[in-house]
Amino acid sequence: MIVEKVHLTNFRNLKDISFEFKENINVFVGKNGIGKTNVLEAIYISLVASSFRQAKQEDFISFGESFTKVDTFVKERGFENKISFLYTEDKKKFLKLMILRLKV
Repeated sequence: MIVEKVHLTNFRNLKDISFEFKENINVFVGKNGIGKTNVLEAIYISLVASSFRQAKQEDFISFGESFTKVDTFVKERGFENKISFLYTEDKKKFLKLMILRLKV
């Protein structure tokens, strides 16, 4: 499975941001506390539906917001898929897989 793109909405300290990835190696560089690990955690959550950190799921939601959403676009075996993870402040968790395109 290749992660091509991720879009984060209200995920921890990341309000509304997208990242596009290349097929081989991608590197995150930046100062401490800007959200590099949060991006990796968001991708992991959308693929596994849990965090690799020992944190409460409520902590995924940016301060002052009512939900968080992670849209991860992946390619696997000729399929292009969108996997969406949504977590709301009333502790509802949703995971949705959408097939965007088939390889012809």
